[in-house]
Amino acid sequence: MQDKLLSLLSKQYNDLFKSGDFFDVNIEVGEGSNTKEFQAHSLVLRIRSPYFQAALSNGWVKSKNGVMVLKKPNISPDVFEALLSYVYSGTIDLINTDPRILVELLPAADELFLTELCDHLEEHLIDYNVRSSIKQNFVLSHRIAKQNRFEKFSSLCERILAQDPGALFNAKDFIDIEHDVLLSIYRDCNSQFREIDLWNKLLEWSIANSSSLPSDISQWTTDDISTFDLLEKFLM
Repeated sequence: MQDKLLSLLSKQYNDLFKSGDFFDVNIEVGEGSNTKEFQAHSLVLRIRSPYFQAALSNGWVKSKNGVMVLKKPNISPDVFEALLSYVYSGTIDLINTDPRILVELLPAADELFLTELCDHLEEHLIDYNVRSSIKQNFVLSHRIAKQNRFEKFSSLCERILAQDPGALFNAKDFIDIEHDVLLSIYRDCNSQFREIDLWNKLLEWSIANSSSLPSDISQWTTDDISTFDLLEKFLM
């Protein structure tokens, strides 16, 4: 009976979040064309998150027409919506949520000091049954593992890379890899791959990260080739 009552309470709080009724906080999330505004309630935010407890203090936040206004450009709308849903309901759907969103939730939850959510997400992500999803988004996973405090997740990414040096090259998000990371992996692993395969992946990455190069190599001009400096360090 108690579980049923708690489930009902969770649903009612989540319904409040979705409706936006009686909100007194407006949170502008994302940047560029990927932005969204969320209406929330300062009481709920303060109780659930030490970050919001500080951010909603009088010295930090600005108000407009009686509504406090916060900006979080470093978190995507999809990730922030999942975070707020958790803040209100105390639950998160690990099964039906895009694995990429779950990975992005780790540093976002850490930023908001949602420690229990961080631990819950990390335990889920290191589960063997989720590993294939991690490898599909391995560039993102590898970057987050390197930059944050998640020791178990970081160890998993290191094991994946040790067992499969091609994990970064074969990831769906390969073109998002940072130049210095790609260069390091290339120098460490180039003897383990056929030269033509490596070259094709480098070309794929370079074309995706250059606004001026045609995707069809046969259309490249002499000027394209001479100004093509993204691969310079890979050829040294």
